[in-house]
Amino acid sequence: MKRFKDHDDIYIHREILYYSRERRPMEMVTFSAKTKMMDEREALIPELFPDARGDPSTRPYRFDKPTVFISSRVHPGETPASFVLDGIWKFLTNENNEQAKILRDRFVFKVVPMLNPDGVYRGYYRLDTLGQNLNRYYINPTKDK
Repeated sequence: MKRFKDHDDIYIHREILYYSRERRPMEMVTFSAKTKMMDEREALIPELFPDARGDPSTRPYRFDKPTVFISSRVHPGETPASFVLDGIWKFLTNENNEQAKILRDRFVFKVVPMLNPDGVYRGYYRLDTLGQNLNRYYINPTKDK
């Protein structure tokens, strides 16, 4: 079986979205069918993608199709989320499934498997390193919190 990065029909790009307060990486994976892939890369976003600063060629390619964003493990104790995400991942990347192929042809998927790596590492149930429930910070997020 081919390793995922070697697929001919599925584009995949893995990058560091940000480093947590305790310097753990928060990864983001972009994948899609190679249809409607453009020659240009996604723009750098201030304060995000720290490993790409100064080198925009490390960003994923742009596509002319809508994006679906999937995240997991905002609350560290919700371990079933990892299993659900694994099932979603296996389905969407299945080369033999016609439904998955149609979805990849029509959408770009951006997946952040663990939004709260510090909380997961420390075994917290709903909190991050600062003792905050991250669901309370979606409306007015800050870099520090």
